[in-house]
Amino acid sequence: MFNLLMPMMISLKTTGLQFGYFFGLLFFILFVIRGIREEKLSDIILGLVMFFMAMLLQDYTFGFEGINYLWEELDGWPRHFPWLFPASVYFYFLAQTNVHFRFTWKHLYHLIPYFFYVGISIVLLFLGLTPQKGLYNSSIGVPWEIFLYVLNYGGIFYYFTKALKIYRNYKSWAENQYSNIYEIELKWLRNFLIFFLIGAIIHLFNTIVDVIYNLPYDQDYYWQLFTVITIVYVGISGFNQKQEKNIAYEDMKEVTEENKEKTFTPDELIFKEKLKGYMESTKPFLNPDLTLRDLALKMNTNTTFLSGIINNHFEKNFNDYINEYRAFEFQKTIKDPSSRQLTLVAIAYDCGFNSKATFQRAIKKFTGKIPSEL
Repeated sequence: MFNLLMPMMISLKTTGLQFGYFFGLLFFILFVIRGIREEKLSDIILGLVMFFMAMLLQDYTFGFEGINYLWEELDGWPRHFPWLFPASVYFYFLAQTNVHFRFTWKHLYHLIPYFFYVGISIVLLFLGLTPQKGLYNSSIGVPWEIFLYVLNYGGIFYYFTKALKIYRNYKSWAENQYSNIYEIELKWLRNFLIFFLIGAIIHLFNTIVDVIYNLPYDQDYYWQLFTVITIVYVGISGFNQKQEKNIAYEDMKEVTEENKEKTFTPDELIFKEKLKGYMESTKPFLNPDLTLRDLALKMNTNTTFLSGIINNHFEKNFNDYINEYRAFEFQKTIKDPSSRQLTLVAIAYDCGFNSKATFQRAIKKFTGKIPSEL
């Protein structure tokens, strides 16, 4: 009976891996095609991310099907992408938050650990030292295994930290540049990082258990099921993610250093009152696409000076400054009898909001109530 159930169990295991593997390869092709067609480097890089994740599943996907070519004929061949996979995640964050990002020679140092892995792997292969031919029983085995662990987990946690820093700084930067950030706040990237970190922790835990108990091949693959989930989430979310055509985040330094001056000059105080009067009379906040640059042009000034006035004098970022006006405009509009036939969301859009979620957050933040309570 047990012998009859084993093929069925193996089939159930490999079905999930097969789905994730071919799903990843499919979206690799789709992202690369769209990236080339629309000239979006971020899509091409995300395609590579999908490819590298699919390769994480490749050995077990074929192994459960009884195809042992990868284990036998390619034994020892460097067919995996340690360090290169997490580095590609980092580069995707750079490209997705800045349409002007391009690879330069200075980025080549990120490839050094990977090419070191490839070079040493080929040398070991020619020496006849492969996993199935006694590599880990030789004097080289332990140092090589330690190096692979460092390469895998060191790269993941190193680039996780760098990508998280980009996301946090980008979010702060966007709040100082755009009045509506719903479509560009890239919350899915934050979720991607969470998946990325959880997957690494699960993989590390699985590796430790495997080393201690020497698990058979059909029991040491469970971490890859989480990789399948990650592939599906990243593929669908990334494909639906829009990129603001002019987004150009580069360095948080532009946000943090330009507004250090806290002493208020007479010119600043005059401009503060001018800005306040302009906001109340002209109501530029009704434009849902209003940006810091747009408002600076309308006020005949530059973005650095305007941002400093808003941050220091009003003690708000640009996003909060504009959305507070929208929130109070909403409060005033719903009391107008002519607006009674409109829905709350319709009124919110007329007041400059461009999403229901942003509208609800702003009303709660600036009035302390939900829209229906006003």
